[in-house]
Amino acid sequence: MRDQPRAASHLLIGNSRWHWARQGGDTTRFWHGLPGVWPDGSSPRALTAWAAVGPLPAATPLPPAHRVSTGDVPLQQLPPWIGVDRALAAWEAWRRTLEREVADPGAGPVPSPARSLLVADAGSALSLTRVQGEGHFAGGLIQAGLRMQLRALGHGTAGLPLVQGPAAEEPLAAHEWPVRTADAMLQGVLRGLAGAVQAAHQRARRQDSTCRLWLTGGDAAWIAPLLGGPDGAVPGWLIRADHLVMEGLIRLRPCCGLRG
Repeated sequence: MRDQPRAASHLLIGNSRWHWARQGGDTTRFWHGLPGVWPDGSSPRALTAWAAVGPLPAATPLPPAHRVSTGDVPLQQLPPWIGVDRALAAWEAWRRTLEREVADPGAGPVPSPARSLLVADAGSALSLTRVQGEGHFAGGLIQAGLRMQLRALGHGTAGLPLVQGPAAEEPLAAHEWPVRTADAMLQGVLRGLAGAVQAAHQRARRQDSTCRLWLTGGDAAWIAPLLGGPDGAVPGWLIRADHLVMEGLIRLRPCCGLRG
């Protein structure tokens, strides 16, 4: 949590972490921390907006009037049982797709008003959410994320270790067929997640060949390199945006006098 701002304006209560943002002037800062731990200078009363997919804190009540729920997200045909994080990420990706097409009208054949898209949010769970070009929710898939799968392997077998996941500064083993058990588990799960994302995107492109893939979430950095070609080049259909959920929350509920 190095370099974090002193006061937060937006909060997402996740399943394993709390995600924070501070919107001010022309800049927005993002960071995350342990559940229930408030940054210095921050308080529930200072929040412009908050949302939750994880358990709410009993010790620190949050202002109900500032809560954003799935029903507040203006994505068409959105079922009320969809998690607010999926809703915000999908809506933000759709809005940014519209903005990209307006900024670059010569980007090729574009269905009106925008290309369809698939959002892959790699967090505690890997969620895959489709949005049609007109801004309609079009279903999706959910599976266990990186650390959840690693915990299941460690707890559900007698001979495999508990692997926490890669550290931020730790490079993955370069060898495609690791020798160490922990490396084999980590690479196996990561490649499985990347394969699930690629397969879902291929199915979506069979319905709309212009469908773009937006990759977000805490484990996006580890999955993104596995989605490119052998040379590591980023495919033209892949857009990585690590803070889609928080950016959607800010766009929906910007600080007073500021645009999201």
